[in-house]
Parts: sequence; structure tokens; C-alpha cells
Amino acid sequence: MEKMPGNIDTAKETFDAGIARAKYLLRLHRGLIDTRQRKTRRDWASGFKMFMRWPQSSNVHRIDGRDALIVLRDGCELTPADFKSEAMGDLLRAALVMAVSAMDAYFHAKIVRWVVTHSRNPSSHLLKQKITVEDFLSALQRTKKLTALQSAIKRTLSYQSLQDPDKIAEALRLIGVSDFWDRIAKDGEDKTELRTRLKQIVGRRHQIAHEGDLSQSKKARNRSRPICQKEVVDAVDFISEVVTRAEIIINETIRSATRSSGAAR
Repeated sequence: MEKMPGNIDTAKETFDAGIARAKYLLRLHRGLIDTRQRKTRRDWASGFKMFMRWPQSSNVHRIDGRDALIVLRDGCELTPADFKSEAMGDLLRAALVMAVSAMDAYFHAKIVRWVVTHSRNPSSHLLKQKITVEDFLSALQRTKKLTALQSAIKRTLSYQSLQDPDKIAEALRLIGVSDFWDRIAKDGEDKTELRTRLKQIVGRRHQIAHEGDLSQSKKARNRSRPICQKEVVDAVDFISEVVTRAEIIINETIRSATRSSGAAR
């Protein structure tokens, strides 16, 4: 009997790597954003240039970040404005996009890893994903049938983003996970609120990724939409919690299906 392709489930590792990058960008923003309200003091600049043996006639600018003190010297391309809130906001935008992408990558990897366990009898959910009869017939001609089928599923899923709550729930049915948002909600939580919260985060991601996060209103046309660290930190934490709960639910479903399959034999 052919072994299941991809013996190791690395979906959560993929997510962890992506979310770590999002958190790194948040650390950069928190640590480097300029908190200085006044111009660089002349006596400090003079002493610093003397210590560095730089000409006293050169201009220097001091940036006071939470975790670092940065000195911009004459001729560098960076300016103090690059460390102010508006410019540094792009680190927050990148972190938000990275977090949503990490979640998307997780669900893709998880589904592709386990979908062949539910593909021996093609379901309506598989057919909706355009896994054609030709794909199945082609797989039957291969020595490694399950691997060939997994590749076909991976190809068709690659054209879909798994970010919207409805799309996530629909895709998870391919591996036998039903009522995902009902199951992911803890006691006292409203599944509708969870779905709405994720839609808001994904919508914000789309504004950044597809519109450059530029407002198109008459009063603020082509100005960056406001963004703050708390907004992104909360979004990253929420996505991390969703994936953590999803990992438990999906793994429980897979184990149950595996036990049932073993008992049937």
C-alpha cells in the first residue's frame, strides 16, 4: 500500500515562521520609532562629533528610539522624518500583511497535507475545488497515486486565498472539518463576532496590499490611512489564537478519522 505523501505535518511550523516575521516588524517599529520631540542639542552633537572624530562643521541628527539611539550623519539618505510615526507606519502595515499571509499559508499547508485521506471517494467539496475526473484518472495511472492526487489538489488550491472566514470553513470541509467557526468559539464567545473580527483584519490587509493603504476620499485623497501599533498587535494576537485553536480542532478531526478508518478495516 502506498504511504501517505508528506509524512510530516509542517503547517504549524510554516505559520510560526510567518508570524515570527510579523512580530519582528512590530519590534522594529516599537524600538526604532523616534520619541524625540526637540532638535538635537548643539553641545551633545559637538561632543559626539569630537568623540567620532568627525568635522565639527558636519550636521548630525539624533533619533531616540525606545531600544536604540541612532545618529544620522552628513550625506546619508535617511532623514529624521523616516523615523517618525507616519513613515514608520509602513512597518506596521507590513506586519499586518505578513500575519494574514502566515494564516493563509497555514490553512493551505494543512489542507494539502491531509486532503488525500478524504479523497478515495470524491466528495462534492472536492468537485467544487475543480479536482476533475481527469485528475483522478491520471492519479490512478501513477505509481504514487496519492502523491499525484495531492499535487492536483495543491495546484487547484493555489489559485485561492484562504483568508475570508467562509472560504476557510469551506476549504476545511475537504479534510472533514465541519462547523469550524462553531467549534473554534470558546464558551461565551459569539462565532459571528469571531468571523466579523477576522473579516475586518483581512479587509484591512486588502486595503494595504491592493490599495497601498491610500485613502480615496475627497478630503484625504492619496494620503495614508491611519494605523497604530495596538491595532496591528491585536490583529497578530487574534490570528495567532485562531490558528492555535484551528490546529487543535483539525488534529482532533484527523485523529478521529484515522481511528474510524482503522476500526473499519
